[in-house]
Amino acid sequence: MDMRKTVLILMFAAAVLGGCSKAPDMELTTARTALEEARQSEAETYAFTEFSAAVDSLEAAESSISQEGSKFALFRNYSRAKTLLAEAESLSVDAREAAVQQKERVRTESMQLLTSAEAGIEEAKRLVEVAPVGKGSRAEIELIKADIASLAPALEEAKAAYERGDYVTAIARAKVILSKTDELAAEIRAAQGLVGAPGAKTTG
Repeated sequence: MDMRKTVLILMFAAAVLGGCSKAPDMELTTARTALEEARQSEAETYAFTEFSAAVDSLEAAESSISQEGSKFALFRNYSRAKTLLAEAESLSVDAREAAVQQKERVRTESMQLLTSAEAGIEEAKRLVEVAPVGKGSRAEIELIKADIASLAPALEEAKAAYERGDYVTAIARAKVILSKTDELAAEIRAAQGLVGAPGAKTTG
């Protein structure tokens, strides 16, 4: 093999090794940007599985880059890191899109539950107002009225959570209110049963 061919081969080998040994800085920036966009879309809350997978891929890529960077330049190979970075970017995009869709579904659900919670409170108020009060039920009815009144602040807190976009909290609080109004309705019926008990007297 003449000197010219030898030089060409060495130049080609150096080019290949150089391409593999160059840290994927641009790909790393792109993947980090995609992950941050997913985070800004609240993917941690609304697309946790996809977001976690993206985080894992990015962390694995960063670890691989660090490991390769500690090697002698001619022995560095960032091909695995590049694959992981591309995966992290793709997963981040998926997480962002999934979060947007899921957040809208949760928003709709929270709005419906808040409407039902408010209706539940109004129904409890109506039931307690028309409930006959007897000697054995007067104390129970007064306690129920106090419980109903205590739900108003809870409903306002749930609505405030909705308004600031915290739909998960709005749903949780609305469900608590609905559970409580169901419980109160049952208590009202039980109190009405005391009025019809033997010896009970109804007062106007």
